[in-house]
Amino acid sequence: MLSRFIGRTKLLAGLHGLIAEHRLVTLTGAGGSGKTRLAAEIAGTVFVELATIGRPELLARRIAEVLEIEDRSARDIAEVLREHLAGHKTLLVLDNCEHLRDAVAELAAYLLDGAPGLTILATSRETLGVPGERVLVVPPLDVPPPNAPMSTDYESVALLADRAPQWQLTERNWPDVVRLLHRVAGLPLAIELAAVRLRAMPLHEVVKRLDDEMKLLTRNDRVALPHHRTLRAVIDWSHDLCTPSEQRLWARVSVFAGGWDLAAAEAIGDAEHVLDDLAGLVAKSIVTFEHDRYHLLEPLRQYGAERLGADRDAVLKLHLDHYAELVRHVSAGWITDNELVDVLQAEMANVVAALETSLREPGRALELEFQLARVHAAFFASGWPEQYRRLRRAIESGAQDHWHVEALTFAGSIALALGRAEESAELLAEAERLDSTFAGVFYLRGERQWLLHGDYGALATLREARDRFEPERRVIFSVHVAMASAMLAEETEARADIAELAATSGGGPVVAAGLLMARGVLELRFGSPGQASDLLRSALERQRESGDEWGPVWAVEALAWATAAGGNARLAARLLGAAEAFQRLTGRDLIGHETFRQMRAKAVAQARCPEYGREYAAGAALKSFDEIFATVFGENDGPLTPAQLEVARLVAAGLTNREIATRLHKSQRTVEAQVQQIFAALGVNRRVMIARRINVS
Repeated sequence: MLSRFIGRTKLLAGLHGLIAEHRLVTLTGAGGSGKTRLAAEIAGTVFVELATIGRPELLARRIAEVLEIEDRSARDIAEVLREHLAGHKTLLVLDNCEHLRDAVAELAAYLLDGAPGLTILATSRETLGVPGERVLVVPPLDVPPPNAPMSTDYESVALLADRAPQWQLTERNWPDVVRLLHRVAGLPLAIELAAVRLRAMPLHEVVKRLDDEMKLLTRNDRVALPHHRTLRAVIDWSHDLCTPSEQRLWARVSVFAGGWDLAAAEAIGDAEHVLDDLAGLVAKSIVTFEHDRYHLLEPLRQYGAERLGADRDAVLKLHLDHYAELVRHVSAGWITDNELVDVLQAEMANVVAALETSLREPGRALELEFQLARVHAAFFASGWPEQYRRLRRAIESGAQDHWHVEALTFAGSIALALGRAEESAELLAEAERLDSTFAGVFYLRGERQWLLHGDYGALATLREARDRFEPERRVIFSVHVAMASAMLAEETEARADIAELAATSGGGPVVAAGLLMARGVLELRFGSPGQASDLLRSALERQRESGDEWGPVWAVEALAWATAAGGNARLAARLLGAAEAFQRLTGRDLIGHETFRQMRAKAVAQARCPEYGREYAAGAALKSFDEIFATVFGENDGPLTPAQLEVARLVAAGLTNREIATRLHKSQRTVEAQVQQIFAALGVNRRVMIARRINVS
């Protein structure tokens, strides 16, 4: 938070007391009363913003993403959440629950029942209604009585003075201050918006204008609650003070989910005036600007959405066009430029919103889902099972065009990876019926020959598929040909396929890692197990650096085989268990594939030793990618988790929480919580002491 937290001392103390004694606490109050800001003042929380979640079924997935739970399997995500939380002491903040009240209540009850170390702090305009829930009403800030002497001890006065630093409180203007604070009923958001007006007009004029707004609103809406009328009046007035162009942009940017950048605003607004209009909305405290992104507070977003009216469908279409083009751009270039993956991940909330809009145009939905599925990292954002579900939904929308065949074959590959061989066969048959000459049909056919049957004939089919694809897509399929050849072909033929991949231009980190994997498997079959292990570890290093979560499933499995062949039975047993953990976390099924089953069976026989059961179980019990990589590279656990150590190193390097959040693509609140956890783990209370404890060079 960039602004100071003002007042609420007793309320904050009371909240601390409730959290210490009860496991579900809900902050309720009118919109603009400061529920979110109060919750954000609680240290050591995991903060989950729910305002951008439109559907109840996305609730658990959003919480898992914020908690950085690395489970992409087909298991129920609520079950995964509860299992993860059961082993931790966590204070989870669920912000803006009112539009998902029933879903939040059901999930909260389920998680609390199975995770004794979990405490949930919710913010909502109404209670959740869960047994054991304790409610703390967040009232408006205290305001001075009409005849009170001048004082900044009142929270509302202190907030107004803090947010309008260029304005001076005097005995002369004190009566107008009191009138203003009574007009806005002490609501923090209303006070902040009123403070902005003091930059451009005298206090008495601010009060007069606000009086006029309140009279009009009271005449037109006698049913609304007083606090709601007050906030509406202040927002109405803020709206009236915007230029017509700013008003139009305010309404239009309400379609964004999770913020937006300048390019996105230009796509849905008047590009010639967007920059000036955004600057005006920021200056008026309507829009906030942080980490190179713009945001609207939820009450202001809802207000803008109401104002959008008949233009909503047209603006949603522009929103869809912009993010569909972003997905196409990333889909075309992610193989060679992994930074594009970060761009897409930062915009996933808007991409998901665009996907919902695209369902109105079946062909459009199919293209967008397919392009998204092609992006390697798109699988990481929601998991392969979720990506498969969405792709199947788009396929069943009825569009019969080029994208339909593309999507059928890609969905068939995902089904195969998830161990759904029969569904994969059905998708292949439908694709063959529509276009038997399409490259993707050849690829899925060859992939099934290779993985399900270990059939050497798969190589000819996979090469045919690779050569049928357009040049810019050919490189990634060359990786698959090299891997299949390393597993199925004789040495000379396999080395030729790997050499062809090595000579391919345009490859990025994923292709480089694939090349190392293929060489490692080839070395295991025809050369030195030790050399194979070195190559596979190098592949895993590349995959770890690039954020790849698909390749390591194969690489850890192959490393276990090489380690077993090299005679290190105990480590091989642990790596075989870790490979199982990796498959569980991602939902992949390598053991169901004939080629892998044969090579694993050989490795298990080689790794048999008195400690086999214990070591295998230890590997299988690993619960995150970081833990698996730590096992692979023999890294000491120490007092910090790998994720905490990454943050600690940046703290030690002098970066602020905001800079760390930008660097790691996390929310600032998540980083703040991790820093508090690092303090506790290291037993320190100052940032400078972190550097000494972790011994950063």
